Amino acid sequence: MNIRTPKNKARLINVYKLLLFLFGVIVALVPGSVTSEPEIETKLLITVVGVDRTEEGIGVSATAVMPQEEGGGSTKRLNVYACAPSLSEAIEKLSLKIGKKPEMGLCGLIVLGSSFTSGSVLPELDYMISGGRFISGAYLVLSPERSAKDTIEMSNMLGEATGNGLSRLIEYNADATAMPAVTLLRFLSDTGSVSRSSFVPCITIGEKQSLGKSSGGTGSEQGQGGESGGGSGDMETEIKSLDSIALFRGGEFVRLATRDETRGFTWTDDKSKKGLVCLDDFSVDGHGAGGIYCRLISKKVGIKARLCGGTPTVTIKVKAKLQFEDRHKLAELYRYDGVDKKRIEESVKEQFADKIRRELSLAVAAMRETNCDVMGVAADLWRSSPDEYRAFPAKENLLSGAEVNYDISVSFR
Repeated sequence: MNIRTPKNKARLINVYKLLLFLFGVIVALVPGSVTSEPEIETKLLITVVGVDRTEEGIGVSATAVMPQEEGGGSTKRLNVYACAPSLSEAIEKLSLKIGKKPEMGLCGLIVLGSSFTSGSVLPELDYMISGGRFISGAYLVLSPERSAKDTIEMSNMLGEATGNGLSRLIEYNADATAMPAVTLLRFLSDTGSVSRSSFVPCITIGEKQSLGKSSGGTGSEQGQGGESGGGSGDMETEIKSLDSIALFRGGEFVRLATRDETRGFTWTDDKSKKGLVCLDDFSVDGHGAGGIYCRLISKKVGIKARLCGGTPTVTIKVKAKLQFEDRHKLAELYRYDGVDKKRIEESVKEQFADKIRRELSLAVAAMRETNCDVMGVAADLWRSSPDEYRAFPAKENLLSGAEVNYDISVSFR
């Protein structure tokens, strides 16, 4: 029979003491895994950020996604807003008001309000990229007619078809349509280049016009988060425009480009490789077919700048491959009007090429007018001939005296 001696009892007590000590160390070192709530419950997940200049300083608006306490893992979207003398203080104020840490790692869109059509945007954007809180791949848009606060609040009342949020909508259009897009990193990189020029796409949101009563969208989720504005729960909004850009030089707004000028800039943007292209009134040998629509399948762009006898010479080359959306209209010209097939093919290629050339020339004229080298002509000249570029006396007005040539080719699938 085993009889426990005092020596064995003391040894057993020491083992218990050691186990209690180890348990205390574990609790002290990893309290979050033992005593705290899940990390997602302590953070404010930001998907869209808007920035405005106000009389008090900087206003920061945001669309936040928060898990619902009793929703089976579902989330809800709400607006939050804070204003402070600086951007960093405004973000900190958001944290204080909500009681959660703003998490910017999911922020895919930064909206600049109409107040940024004067002054430089660089102080705020430089903070975003250098502070490490925003991702460099976040898209930039400018709201030229409204504050960023109003734009974000109205975007959260978009119809159910676009209920996945403004950030996802911009991301889709940047990849799948002809909308020009620019990220935070690209804007700052272009602004810091020798041309000091960049662009920002413009967004216009308004109340949706409908025959019946609006369904209300997500208006019931408005008005949360302190100073956030709500808006009518019966109002539904829609995107009115996403087809123009704002020109910036040295980080300062220059002017808005027209739709035709924007299409010209888009042709030289190697990131925009899809979208719809239209000939408004196609005709061949006196026979009209009306508007002809094609979808851009692929595109190759090249801009070469050289100094020839002291004169800057620029060649813009665009090679576009299109796919017909209205092939039946061309078939009717052959079938009913007797127009030769080869003649139709040559004519449609020529007219699409002329359209591209015309839109490019409008964009070049806008660059000359504003001295805003968004296409990067100076950057290409500096890369190809750095010594000649440094010696060129009129670098600040490089575009005004430049000779521009166009090399356009169109093919169809």
